[in-house]
Amino acid sequence: MTISHSSQASQTNPSNSSNGDDTEKQPAIITSSPLDGTLAPLPPSVNKYRIAALSLAIFTSGLTDSSVGPLIEPMKAFYNLTDDKLISLLFVAQAVGFILGAAAISPLRSIKPFLNHDNITLLSANIIVFLSYLPFVCLAPLPAILVSFLPLGFGNSFNLAIGNVYCGSLKERPTFYLGVMHACYGLGATIGPLIATGMVVQTGISYGFFYSVTLCLSLVNAILLFAAFREYPPSPPPPGAGDEEGGGSQATGPVLVTTTTTVEKEKKTPGLWIKSHLHLDSKLVILTCLFIFFYQGAEVSNSGWTTEFLYDRHPASKETQDTYGYVMTGFWAGVTLGRVVLTPMGERFPGGNRGYVYMLVVLCVAFQLMIWLVPNLYGRGLAVAFFGMFIGPGYPCAMRVVMELMEEKESETANGDDEEKEHGKAGAMGVISAFGMSGGAVMPFIIGNLNGIVGRWVMHPIVLALCALMVIVWWFLPRSKAQDKNWQPGEIHMFLQRFLKCCRD
Repeated sequence: MTISHSSQASQTNPSNSSNGDDTEKQPAIITSSPLDGTLAPLPPSVNKYRIAALSLAIFTSGLTDSSVGPLIEPMKAFYNLTDDKLISLLFVAQAVGFILGAAAISPLRSIKPFLNHDNITLLSANIIVFLSYLPFVCLAPLPAILVSFLPLGFGNSFNLAIGNVYCGSLKERPTFYLGVMHACYGLGATIGPLIATGMVVQTGISYGFFYSVTLCLSLVNAILLFAAFREYPPSPPPPGAGDEEGGGSQATGPVLVTTTTTVEKEKKTPGLWIKSHLHLDSKLVILTCLFIFFYQGAEVSNSGWTTEFLYDRHPASKETQDTYGYVMTGFWAGVTLGRVVLTPMGERFPGGNRGYVYMLVVLCVAFQLMIWLVPNLYGRGLAVAFFGMFIGPGYPCAMRVVMELMEEKESETANGDDEEKEHGKAGAMGVISAFGMSGGAVMPFIIGNLNGIVGRWVMHPIVLALCALMVIVWWFLPRSKAQDKNWQPGEIHMFLQRFLKCCRD
């Protein structure tokens, strides 16, 4: 029965192998497998529901991450702490949880018959996130709070990895939807400090009151993700589809074709299993991990230490502390705006998203220098917002480039089934996300230790060095063979060629 279903699926979709725009081959993605092993086109609205559910989960993560800063003083007062050493371990604990999640996501998703379905995986991950918030709401002792950040990072790593793979593998406008999903993180990070300040700092109530909001949101996320990623029955082919030209399923979302047979698959050795589940031997993934490490190191360093730098440079303004809070709100508002407005422009930029990333990093360098050197407080605040706006699209644009390269590599690989390839893709995205989270914890930690030795200004040369490392790593990233083959010089390239020729003459 399974063989006949697979044969029927392949016969009713001959257009999947063609090169037409409407019949472009859609790569398999880590959506839930159809129960009967047939080609299962998704209803048109399914992608929207899934992207919305993933975006809400990412929004909750941004809300949590950005609120830690405003809540540091209330937490220090509640636990009678005199310094920031113990509180700073919150960032490290969450980064460790992210790393553990990255290492576990692919092996856990291979556990059948439960965790290999996305709805069960996401439900389990968000239940872990929900339970992680309980010690905060209950005002547990500080060691319990520190430990709770481990499972919090663990669960959020699943949301981010699956969201990156899902949105990055969409057939239509993948870069746009990646930008929307990551913009929701920026939106949560924008309003998180405002909510935390209004609910806790200004009213004087316990910090656990704020986490009751994220507790409720995490429960809603678990329910919505479980419902959105549930399995759908296969849709019948449209009238006239079949062997006619241009026929076949016109699914609007990612589909998964299973070609299992009654013959038992050849067992893999542990080495081959690890290689297929974690692309750690891939130059692409290693370089991407380094790029995202430097990227989030620069982003989080600015968001975490710019306020202290402004305090140091403008001591007369310490009385108006709300001004500095508004500066960081402007930073995250810039990140959100950049990911929504600027991210889609990467597809139309000369050189595509790959060249677009170079331009974004150069602009970040320019505005970082303005933050460092401009003597005016308001000028620095404006530069902070623009830095956020131009660093924001870097993550989704880079992820889209990486997804395209992964799909190109998979198309060249004849061995291995689609399910294992998608587990490997999810595992790779988990590792990349974990490296980014590590960069967001390690670099601010280094800057924090150097602040007392060198001065608050030390943040700026470190961020500039991180931007330089981003450019170097991005340069060595493998190039797309299809892009090199189809590339033709545009008007701007022709203009530059003529300009350089005139200069030589």
